[in-house]
Amino acid sequence: MQLRSDLTLWALNAAIGVLGIFILFTLGVPGVVLLFALVVMSTRSGTRRSLRAGGALAGFGATFLAVTAAANARCAEFSAQDRQDCTAPDVTVFTVAAAVMVVVGLALTFRAWRLRAA
Repeated sequence: MQLRSDLTLWALNAAIGVLGIFILFTLGVPGVVLLFALVVMSTRSGTRRSLRAGGALAGFGATFLAVTAAANARCAEFSAQDRQDCTAPDVTVFTVAAAVMVVVGLALTFRAWRLRAA
């Protein structure tokens, strides 16, 4: 039964991470700073901090990777049409940062599950 509550907690924080991407795109950096402060406050209080932070980081990074990949695919599809041109911006730095967030989020998640099993 404990595994189910862990998965629910992780999924809830992953949803917060997904919400963070939409906050970033609508409110910009101040919105992300606000979301970051809320996540830090959430992880400081209560138990299972690694699980909460891992879900939020993995959700944020994975959503950013998905949105970036979809935008690049749409641009390539548009450029394939006759007399159409779309040049996607270079988002390599942001893509690497999002991938690092996913890896750190998953590492925190596995750490939390390993500590739970011990």
